[in-house]
Amino acid sequence: MKISKQGYTLIELLIVLTIISIVGSVTLIFLHSSYSSYERNQLVSQLENDLYYTQQLAISNGTPSVFYINTSKSIYGVKQNNQLIYEQPFNLNVTFERGSLGIDDIKFLSNGNISKSGTLFMYVENQRYAIVFLLGKGRFYIEER
Repeated sequence: MKISKQGYTLIELLIVLTIISIVGSVTLIFLHSSYSSYERNQLVSQLENDLYYTQQLAISNGTPSVFYINTSKSIYGVKQNNQLIYEQPFNLNVTFERGSLGIDDIKFLSNGNISKSGTLFMYVENQRYAIVFLLGKGRFYIEER
């Protein structure tokens, strides 16, 4: 007697679908953590660029520029002569904590120097960052702690 197979059995199809769904769910778990890390790095990079923008604005216009952070509205921005120049929303999972510098103390003078040196802490999800402003020449850096 000749038996010919024309397809797959239901058990074989269920096993293949189970394997595909397991591999797919593991991939999604790794993608979520990668995306979260990317989003966090993007926020830190954007904040750093906006601080440089504030400094450059002060130098180019010859007028002090203020970088302000409004935690209740989850926005930060740049003001010059009490006029809003730029505003950027940030994620609700971001919190700022006073170090030796508060969220209202970030002001670049007309020569690009910071008016007060110090450290401001930023928490993004479970990661802590220190925004350190050095006195003289307006230098600052953001480091992960």
